Amino acid sequence: DAGCIGTNFKSAIREMFLLTQMGASNFQVLQYATLNGAEALGVNSIGRLETDCIADIVFCRANPINDLEELLKIKMVVSRGTIVKVEQ
Repeated sequence: DAGCIGTNFKSAIREMFLLTQMGASNFQVLQYATLNGAEALGVNSIGRLETDCIADIVFCRANPINDLEELLKIKMVVSRGTIVKVEQ
């Protein structure tokens, strides 16, 4: 969703919280935001951390599977092998 006009990363996070309120687990929500989107598009080379796949990696202070709020506390982002954001 964050790739659509008028949306941003924080609005995508808000949608993740809404999904948990509807009964999805944090793990399921993270899959919806990564792997499932790529699979729905029929693209198997993105959205997963595997050999020969393309992935951006977000490092949080703690595990977002335990608390989605951790997605708002990003320590570092790596995109296509390049560090693009480091916590200040």
